[in-house]
Amino acid sequence: MRRRLAIVILPQLFLLLFLLPASAQNTRATQQLPDSVPDQVDSLIHSSAEWVFRAAWPTATYSDISIGRPSFSRDGFDVPLVFSGTGLNKNLGSNLYLNLVFSFGYDWQFKDVHWGPNNGFVPPFFTNELIGAVAVKLIHDFANRNLSAPGADNTVARNTASPTTRTAAAPVRRPVPVNSFPVIPTPRNQTGPGITTGAELLWALENSLYIPDGNPNDKQIYVIASPCDYYSRQFYGASRPFTSQVQIRWIEMVMPPEKECRSFLGMLARADSDLLSLAYDTDFQPGPVPPALQENALRWSTGVENAVSPILRYMLSRYDGPLLYPTLLWVSSRGIEASMRPDDAPSALPNIIASILERPDALSPDPMSRKLMSAQYDFKPADKRAGAKMNGVKLYSMPDERSQIASTLPKDFGYPIRAKANVNGQTWLELQLAPDPLLPNLFVKEADVIKVK
Repeated sequence: MRRRLAIVILPQLFLLLFLLPASAQNTRATQQLPDSVPDQVDSLIHSSAEWVFRAAWPTATYSDISIGRPSFSRDGFDVPLVFSGTGLNKNLGSNLYLNLVFSFGYDWQFKDVHWGPNNGFVPPFFTNELIGAVAVKLIHDFANRNLSAPGADNTVARNTASPTTRTAAAPVRRPVPVNSFPVIPTPRNQTGPGITTGAELLWALENSLYIPDGNPNDKQIYVIASPCDYYSRQFYGASRPFTSQVQIRWIEMVMPPEKECRSFLGMLARADSDLLSLAYDTDFQPGPVPPALQENALRWSTGVENAVSPILRYMLSRYDGPLLYPTLLWVSSRGIEASMRPDDAPSALPNIIASILERPDALSPDPMSRKLMSAQYDFKPADKRAGAKMNGVKLYSMPDERSQIASTLPKDFGYPIRAKANVNGQTWLELQLAPDPLLPNLFVKEADVIKVK
């Protein structure tokens, strides 16, 4: 019996080895899998560990970092990292973790950062924008330490060709019914999601700063995208033949640290459809935008991204790795559906459009975001921390109860207070949730929190 198995299996093994790509065999032959990272790389990781951890958990206390054994990737080495610390709650006893993978070339030049496995519910404010900012900062820091390394500047300009990043496998999609039944839980001792139901998700989409693309139509697709993102620009071009069949509503995001993208967001906040084609023209440069308009647009759009990210991860079955632009959302007979960065937009869009429910009542909505874009606030500096009086205290994208709910706080959980203002007879506190000063803060009513030192 053993002899028969050997006769059957061995020829297949030889055939498999023969068919292996020559390039893969050569790479393995010339690159030895290291047991540990070089000293220079180890120094970079440790020097940036606390900053990265606090970007994910702004109010937590950083403890240490665990560096795993490097593994081969297509273009170099992947190094798994586990950042750990203690969260801020009443007893200061909540352990928090962040699993990331740092990617290096075979010359150990830092290239990218992406989610590691087993993150579960990822840190709620460590969004696409923030992980992108982390990658850019680390690339810059490592280039300054290793100036002789070739190709140290890996950032992608708006008018460049496609970046060579790994493409994620198509996720399994879960539609969310348009009702008030929560489909995702609120984690204990952590900031909770601002959106847990299909009804809340639809409200966020319909009241966002979307730009209508095409004539009013009973069918609509919402697209979360950015003019500074290569794949969003590709999708914009591919979607041109379909604007007569469906109205595409672009919800534009900003990708720090590019100031140009912030100007685009403020420009598009004017809701002028003619500006959309200019924004996706790689040679167009946005002009000046009133500061209040740009700041309010940034607040609302970032609040929307924070709010929709947890439920999108559930819908896309993507609990590890960043959410990618463009992400499409539409209402079908199954509920709200989502698709992230479709591989072949010209082939995918006809099937999506065919599945969209006609919604005449959504032809000409009056988004709440537009009503608040001209608002101006007189904030005064403040200090201390704001701890939630009860579970489920709401954090808003703007100091107004009509604005997007971006997240919630559990009891005794809080953030540093940056400023406060009186708005329509209520005192609002501006909370510093992220260490990046370019990212907008969130707002909470003073009556909902307890100030602590």
